[in-house]
Amino acid sequence: MAVIIKIFKWVFIICLFITLISFTSVSFNKDEFSISKIHIDSISQNFITEDILRKYLKDDFSFNSDSTSFDLQIIELALNDNPYIKNNQVFYELSNGVSLNIKTRNPLLRILTNDTTYYITDDCSLMPFSSDFTSRSLVASGNIRFTQQSSLCELSKYINSNEFLKSLIGQIYIDYNSEIILIPRIGNNEILFGNFNNIDIKFNKLLMFYTKIIPKKGWQFYSKINLAFEDQIICSKN
Repeated sequence: MAVIIKIFKWVFIICLFITLISFTSVSFNKDEFSISKIHIDSISQNFITEDILRKYLKDDFSFNSDSTSFDLQIIELALNDNPYIKNNQVFYELSNGVSLNIKTRNPLLRILTNDTTYYITDDCSLMPFSSDFTSRSLVASGNIRFTQQSSLCELSKYINSNEFLKSLIGQIYIDYNSEIILIPRIGNNEILFGNFNNIDIKFNKLLMFYTKIIPKKGWQFYSKINLAFEDQIICSKN
């Protein structure tokens, strides 16, 4: 009798094991998976939306958003190729779904030249212009050379780190002598900034000008504010 009970016990354990294996294989059948959840971490931008992302995977990489054979590594590599995505995580869910966690790039500065337009992001990398969405970023134009990208990025970071400067300055212009001219959003004056050296000293002078001189003279009194010279602010009247 004890031998029969022992046999039944082992038969039960084997059947239970086979059942669990079968359940697991059904639950994780890659041929039946679909993209069920998409979370996008973005800083007030719309370069990547859920609809754009699904279309990107379907059109450019032949992933059907309703049902397909999902290889997580291939999807991650495909998302890494998207210039508007900074990083991503792709993982299976128990409910035959695939979840995507997406972190987008944050445009810091829009570059406008005679030939092209593109963005510099907050990590100083380049990002192409998008026909789907235009960022309300600081703009740089003029005689911009590729070697100036890093310096333009640092200049833009400084402007964006100060709320007053961020609200004041609308455009960075590079002339043919590689001198920087800052164009304010209000008033009709120009800020002659010089080169990319000592930007903190120059901006401190600019902040002093707007807090101490503008309240006395008004916004329209000066046409040019020159910060290029050491320990001086040279102003030209209208």
